[in-house]
Amino acid sequence: MGDDAIYVKPGVVFKVFNKYTLQFLNALLACAHKYSRTYTITSAHDGKHAVNSYHYRDHAWDVRMNDVPRSHRYVVVDFLRRELPAYFDIVLEDYPNNPDNDHLHVEADLAKIADAMIEGAE
Repeated sequence: MGDDAIYVKPGVVFKVFNKYTLQFLNALLACAHKYSRTYTITSAHDGKHAVNSYHYRDHAWDVRMNDVPRSHRYVVVDFLRRELPAYFDIVLEDYPNNPDNDHLHVEADLAKIADAMIEGAE
């Protein structure tokens, strides 16, 4: 693995590359470049999620964190929060009993997008 890259876990499905996907990928790649790290996307429009999950609407992605030092995980969260529009939710999901599943969940929240569009119209 080289530095400054985004990898995609085998089996991950991207059905659509929309505006929100590209915003997320650009921000994650900027983070990889700034910190000379690689990050791996572990889920997009695939996996097992709640029926109404934004994953199935092509508005959510998971990024592996179990290979990222704990001291760097919130650096990634803070970076993405600064880089992405306010309608993105960024949640670090730690599983103390199953650390192999630690990941960052990033989603473009449809309700917040609608609110931003309404506010922009005023």
